[in-house]
Amino acid sequence: MNIQNFEDSFKSDNQIFYYPKKIIENHDSKIEFTKIITFQWRRVWPPGRTRQQRILGNGPELAEKLASKLPKNILLRLIDTASLPIAQQIAILRKTDYYVGIHGAGLCLSIFAPNHCIIHEVLPRPNMNGLLLMASLSGHKTYSDIIDAHIEYEHKNEMVFFNEDEFVRNVIEHLNESKLID
Repeated sequence: MNIQNFEDSFKSDNQIFYYPKKIIENHDSKIEFTKIITFQWRRVWPPGRTRQQRILGNGPELAEKLASKLPKNILLRLIDTASLPIAQQIAILRKTDYYVGIHGAGLCLSIFAPNHCIIHEVLPRPNMNGLLLMASLSGHKTYSDIIDAHIEYEHKNEMVFFNEDEFVRNVIEHLNESKLID
């Protein structure tokens, strides 16, 4: 898979970001990406929305740190599922080898991921596990980790800030264990 198969979405409105940025922004690179990690995050609802939601407060920082530790053949996509039409979310997941995100409804789309895809649910506290049963029924290998998090509340939304080092360590460990990286 070549970089030219991916749109340059740093300037788009649809909240998909590709890492490492320097490779994506400079399309001169001919690096072939053999694996794709999709990292699902959520942004704040627009003013006036009253639903409470769990939001990953430091998603871009986690993605930057993770991308810096990945081999060059792995492309990391950071997506905001709430901002994308369902058909585009499914199309993205159909081309994913490793899907990681904060516990919540956004990870339910993992049922559309290919059979070889690994699903990694990150939890800010214990007793929130609901994805593993669904994922195991669909045949996906799954991981569920409780990672140290700082939680704040803003406009009825729960803002979760995961420890960057612990998050990256867990993802890399699971990638190694699953033989997605050496």
